[in-house]
Amino acid sequence: GLAADILRHGAVSPGKLEDAATVAGRYARLAARLDADAVAAVVTAPGRQGRASTELVAALGKAVGSPVKVLTAEEEGRFAFVGATERLEPDGGIVAVCDVGGGSTELVVGTVLLGPAWVRSADIGSLRLTRVCLNADRAGTKAVDRARQIVARELEEFDAPQVEVALAVCGSARAAAKIAGRRL
Repeated sequence: GLAADILRHGAVSPGKLEDAATVAGRYARLAARLDADAVAAVVTAPGRQGRASTELVAALGKAVGSPVKVLTAEEEGRFAFVGATERLEPDGGIVAVCDVGGGSTELVVGTVLLGPAWVRSADIGSLRLTRVCLNADRAGTKAVDRARQIVARELEEFDAPQVEVALAVCGSARAAAKIAGRRL
């Protein structure tokens, strides 16, 4: 819900900031009870977007008792690629991974053996697109066409390499799979 606050207010609201810190602190205490060697707090797009991203990072750091790493868009894409391709065969060809988050989308192309070679990010995610185009007052064919235009504009300068396999990761991918099936 952090991306929704950033879209609505330009920053994470105090209430949502407190909620995020509470959850992060709970996970850190659980990790300590389970004798974790180390606890690392990592933040994606909400840590790089919005006016008060430094407040978010500070609140999370205080809650977990360790520094917080804010991933760059490129790092976020690389992690998505490694996670998505972990169980693929090394000779699986050229793979694309698409990570559609709430506030940003990362597209990564590479091979299992050599890792990511091409990484791009756009500040357009499912939540951001829904808020701009697909709210209840503007649902319908025109709203979907507007959403398509925005996505096309955001991605028009991406000149992705040809791929043999494309994978989608994240909650948006799970939602699409529920509607359209696992193979699109």
